[in-house]
Amino acid sequence: MTLPTLAMQAGLPAPAGISRPADASRKAAPSASQDILIVRNGDHYRLLHGQLRLVAQLCLGNHVSVNVRGEGEVRIVKAGGSLLVERGEQRLPLLRNR
Repeated sequence: MTLPTLAMQAGLPAPAGISRPADASRKAAPSASQDILIVRNGDHYRLLHGQLRLVAQLCLGNHVSVNVRGEGEVRIVKAGGSLLVERGEQRLPLLRNR
């Protein structure tokens, strides 16, 4: 696999001086990240898998959309030093395993 292809799959810009493959501009980004796993646990959500992917995507933008089983698509947003899960008007904290 080439470096531009790896960068494209990670959602990162290609390194300086290296162009992306020609078909990269035609691929649509998925609406919700499938490799980040969160679950609802009472009055909060818990991140079970994909912490590095989540951090990388939040560095590129201010929110990430994730599918939560049984609830559908939610948005994870940065708020100060913490992460919140938005679903409609409701905002609940996202707890990470340390």
